[in-house]
Amino acid sequence: MAREQFDLIVFDWDGTLMDSTVHITRSIQAACRDLGLPVPADEAASYVIGLGLRAALQIAAPTLDPADYPRLAERYRFHYLVKDQTTELFAGVREMLQELRDQGYLLAVATGKSRVGLNRALDQVRLTSLFDGTRCVDETFSKPHPAMLHELTRELGQDPLRTVMVGDTTHDLQMAINAGVAGIGVTYGAHPADSLSALAPKYVASSVSALSGWLKENANGQATEVAAQTVRVCGSEELVDGGTGVRRAARIGPDEVVVFFVRYDGRAYGYLNRCAHVPMELDWAEGQFFESSGLYLTCATWGHLRAGYRQMRRRSVPCGRLRALQVDERDTPEGRAVFWLPDGELHPAAP
Repeated sequence: MAREQFDLIVFDWDGTLMDSTVHITRSIQAACRDLGLPVPADEAASYVIGLGLRAALQIAAPTLDPADYPRLAERYRFHYLVKDQTTELFAGVREMLQELRDQGYLLAVATGKSRVGLNRALDQVRLTSLFDGTRCVDETFSKPHPAMLHELTRELGQDPLRTVMVGDTTHDLQMAINAGVAGIGVTYGAHPADSLSALAPKYVASSVSALSGWLKENANGQATEVAAQTVRVCGSEELVDGGTGVRRAARIGPDEVVVFFVRYDGRAYGYLNRCAHVPMELDWAEGQFFESSGLYLTCATWGHLRAGYRQMRRRSVPCGRLRALQVDERDTPEGRAVFWLPDGELHPAAP
């Protein structure tokens, strides 16, 4: 059987990377108990994991007056955040993500958590720097709507046919089907194996070890194919956090364009040098892409606020409206350097 080849791997969070299924289930049950509502059984409470909080509580407490949903949500947050929270990553997740990152995959998260909740979790387990993009339920539509995956593939410049969604619920896999991307189920989370298999994902993993092995076996075909065309951009020391960027000539089909590379929070990023609103370059002086605080990429034509480029803080997705490039940073005999891995559409101009 031919290997599958993916460039972007999108993970669900709760029940897929974070061992939080039991804690979420118990928190939902405790919140219902606080309001004197029928307490859902374990299977019913865990079924709603992965949905946005409001949608989850509507299903978990169908007899509740909608006017009281905020009270139920408040009690859920109390139990989840305050009372005996002991969630942690599944064993082997950190190592799996680092290995996939080292292999050249792009990694992302699509979750039913809020932005505040995901930021808190990423910070606690120190995984923020491993992900190229994230989407949360308070930023777009809830699963199984395909918006999270559509937005991530557009943001990161990836083909949905070379994207795979990994999740522990039918909501995750149905979202993958709706978005036209491949799906992988994991059975150690919220939903049972038979319900995941029924959605015919590419693979159903019974453990993190099995998931990691399958993903590594189905290696990044595009990165391998273009490895010989990898372009050295600059020495790592030339890119300073929030500082001057490096420009390079490029082409999209017959069109001559410019790409640029910057560093933020220790990581190198690359983008097409084109405003998301008008076909103008962004830098207000050559190589100057950040505004004075070093937290925003700015646009010489529109300004950073009107351009809508996201604040490049530690726990947020950088520059969600720009065409991203695949960037790698590694050691070479001449020292550590930044490299661009071109794709079939956007590639370096001929010397």
